[in-house]
Amino acid sequence: MEERKKILIADDDEEIVLLLKSFIDKNFPQLWVFTVSDGARVMQNLEKVQFDFLFLDLNIPKMSGAKILHEINFLEKSHRPKNIFVISGEDVSNMQVSSAQRSIFYFGKPIDFQKLKLSISNILNPAPAPSAKASLDVRFMNPFIDSTVNVLRVTASTEATKEEVNVSKGDSFKGDISAFYPIHSPLFEGFFCLSFPKSTYLKIMSKMLYSEFTEINEENRDGVAELCNQIFGNAKAYFNDKHNTSIRMSTPSITIGDSHKVVSVLKAPRIIVKFSTDSGDFFVEVSFAKVAGAANA
Repeated sequence: MEERKKILIADDDEEIVLLLKSFIDKNFPQLWVFTVSDGARVMQNLEKVQFDFLFLDLNIPKMSGAKILHEINFLEKSHRPKNIFVISGEDVSNMQVSSAQRSIFYFGKPIDFQKLKLSISNILNPAPAPSAKASLDVRFMNPFIDSTVNVLRVTASTEATKEEVNVSKGDSFKGDISAFYPIHSPLFEGFFCLSFPKSTYLKIMSKMLYSEFTEINEENRDGVAELCNQIFGNAKAYFNDKHNTSIRMSTPSITIGDSHKVVSVLKAPRIIVKFSTDSGDFFVEVSFAKVAGAANA
């Protein structure tokens, strides 16, 4: 008999813990649920037990969720959960960050249990790799491409040239630092991601912040969010004006880690655009799915 996979729920909100436990017991009886209410106990449990899943509140007491995500890297490999569900009050809207070591899913509050069920189901029963035949309407891509070129030129004194446009099959685009946005409007849903290899990012940040950088640190890490914010903001203004829709702005989320990728639970083509600069290559990833019942734009 196959051993039951283990889930650790780490949250000090008893109502959320009960909701998550009830949801998992009902939909995934093959999973074994453990619960803790503070960060110190999270690390104690991870050191002793090999968990397949971790549900983590970012604001858990005694050790923050961000600190726990950092400390996990120092555990024995067999004790690092491969699937981490970060629960945050911010509008992170069902994003996923993946590396060779683990996948981190970001869910806002209140939790979208339908999409959570889909995420867990896809992990337990992975679907075949998607076909690369899908395409994305250029009306949706061109504003992001144009905005990326303009923002890099103005904000970072960097000329960016579109090199390749590909439909992603799940391959990593070798990003070391990324910022990403959920996209919500009456016409479509999706996400936007801006990602840099470390060497490219440090050179661009050195131009943008007028200081020489050799490492990604607290002084320069928010630069990727600022660029993402400007690129997304310009594209959003285009869509809102030309397609008479309304895309909401929020705070971009940042992830840092070797050769990661950012994907969404959204079932839609994921288009990766590779840009070249004199500082190196970087990537923009965009995904859209038309909202059911929405009129043609």
